[in-house]
Amino acid sequence: MKRLIQFNILFLMSTTAIAEESTEWAKVTEIWSGYSNGQVLFKLDIPHENPNNCSASTYYAVNPDTADTNKFLSILLLAKAANQSVRLMLSETQCHYKYPSALRIGVK
Repeated sequence: MKRLIQFNILFLMSTTAIAEESTEWAKVTEIWSGYSNGQVLFKLDIPHENPNNCSASTYYAVNPDTADTNKFLSILLLAKAANQSVRLMLSETQCHYKYPSALRIGVK
């Protein structure tokens, strides 16, 4: 019984650490890059989603500690240039410099 309780506690902790929320499909409208810490900021053409109630609600941020910012930037630029829709997976537990933290991106 003790092992079952320990397993449940560890399982709940792990699901909280990776809790994420998906956006709707949207077009990229603005991209900012070149920050010394490697972060990328961008906007989409849908109402801003902020699952962790981060204090800044204008951009989404890509944190270089939790995502590959170079690949993320490449996908954002490609989607913008090709006018393709993207969908984000946002962290429900982390903000990055007060912005919602984007963990993954898909292109339609």
